[in-house]
Amino acid sequence: MGKHPFDITEILEIISEHLSQKDRISCLCVSKNFHSVFVSIIWRAVHLHSDGRKRSRPINPSGSALRRHKHLIQELIFEEICPLEYFALQGCRRLRILRVCVNDASLSASSPNAIEVQNRILRGVSSLIAAHTSTLQEICIKMSSSVSLAGPKELWYSLVGCTNLKTLDLGNFTVPEESLQVFLQICARSLSLKLTTMVIPGWFETDHNKDGGNSEDQDGVSRDDDGDDDDSSQLVFTAPRHLSLSSIRGFNNAILSPSSQARIIRMFPNLKSLYWYGDPKTAQWTQLWEVWALQDGDTIDFFQTLSQNPWALQRLESLDLPWTRMEDEDLARLLRQMSQLKALAAHGSRFGPLSLEELLLDNVILSGDRGQRVRCLSETMERLQLHGCKSVTGDMVQLLLTSCPNLRRFSAEKITVADIALGHQGHRGLGWVCYRMAELDIYLEEVDEDLVEGNAQSLRHHVYSQLAKLTRLRKLNLTYATKPPTGGAGWRTLDLRLKSGLKLLSGLKELTDLSFQHDDHQRMGMDEVVWMTKQWPALRSVAGRLTEDKKARRRVKAVLLAKEIHVSQ
Repeated sequence: MGKHPFDITEILEIISEHLSQKDRISCLCVSKNFHSVFVSIIWRAVHLHSDGRKRSRPINPSGSALRRHKHLIQELIFEEICPLEYFALQGCRRLRILRVCVNDASLSASSPNAIEVQNRILRGVSSLIAAHTSTLQEICIKMSSSVSLAGPKELWYSLVGCTNLKTLDLGNFTVPEESLQVFLQICARSLSLKLTTMVIPGWFETDHNKDGGNSEDQDGVSRDDDGDDDDSSQLVFTAPRHLSLSSIRGFNNAILSPSSQARIIRMFPNLKSLYWYGDPKTAQWTQLWEVWALQDGDTIDFFQTLSQNPWALQRLESLDLPWTRMEDEDLARLLRQMSQLKALAAHGSRFGPLSLEELLLDNVILSGDRGQRVRCLSETMERLQLHGCKSVTGDMVQLLLTSCPNLRRFSAEKITVADIALGHQGHRGLGWVCYRMAELDIYLEEVDEDLVEGNAQSLRHHVYSQLAKLTRLRKLNLTYATKPPTGGAGWRTLDLRLKSGLKLLSGLKELTDLSFQHDDHQRMGMDEVVWMTKQWPALRSVAGRLTEDKKARRRVKAVLLAKEIHVSQ
């Protein structure tokens, strides 16, 4: 006789994914098999808080309970200021992930002894890491941003002792000069490195080996020294594949110039993904929509240094440079040197015709360390984020959607119904080819009926037919913009009624989120919302005003809520 389904561990694992922590605890009393499975699930990830008895949080387990189940713990998460006894835990042979987060709110109650409190926490964290150096693979430590804290010496030595460390995420730290070399060894061993609001005196300024030649030590740090005055005499970190730098400072807490940060990035030649954001305190603050953007001079220095020959990031697949106000020619120069780029986040940049040309160029020959190779970025691109780019026109958006077959996530503003239906320069538009699209964020502006002489419905139908091709779409935002439309008319996106073409989207079975916020012109009725609940079985959220009439809006909203679909407007 075969096993009962509830005796199969894999089935219970799937069931647990749909249960709250309270329900999982109740399952411990069902049977011996339930107990053995659910006790390992409950203790797999342990969240600890400063006050576990608040109603909104589960009660913290006692220190004895932690020690009793330590062999089951795979992930430890400390939020705010936790009792120090938790950090004395040892012997968690399965512990792979450690996260520590001390926010400003939790620290305010401890002022004016904030620095001492955080130092005690870090000493406890150091002991916990030192006791699990052979198992830890991912470590995240974020301290309060209100205090400039120098990590204790024992912290850096415990981190460098983690032989299997793959991911390191540090925030709001100062690396003491005497610990710099140990810190560099830690960076060299990590496959993924994220540094946010860090003060690292001497990282770039340190005078490393200048005896000439090329050497590599046991820590995976290569030194390329040919006597030049540029960054060739600096360390080269060969192991890291993912790097994120944000707000990096140097000696005397002085801002490390963008060009110096670009030189640091060039020390990581094997990167597959790069995220860089300059120091917010030096950024230009734009009041409208609260968007940070670096000054033009900073971006010029950064890109000139980063893109200088020889190109250092031959393996780069993902590039995130948010709100850096890149000039079109600078971004185009970067794209020209890439052959494997799959993801680009350039929101707030001046992405324009030159960058678009580089994306769409076919059969471009690039010379590199492995000979010549052909690349077409329009075929490799999977994620492209261009929102806040004022130079991006509707024609350009249409060209991208008709030229990038592997796009899975795309954001831009804006494109009109006419841009899609008529295409480039008024000719009949080409069909979209991005059939794998999962997230689409655009401001799709409704057609102006006065300008199309009664042809509005035909144009809408063409747009709906393009959207209908995106059968893998999970999230669709039709009013995605960083500022209101000009002219004072407000947002007005595609008419979402069945008679306008909504019924053509019956194939979007994976759609979970639909958004048309700020659009006050929709006139959806009971037929539309009932149709959505039937045709889109995965739908979980609708954001936007469904109709202008208040009474009708309450009725249609009730239909969605009855199906457990969240409605915000």
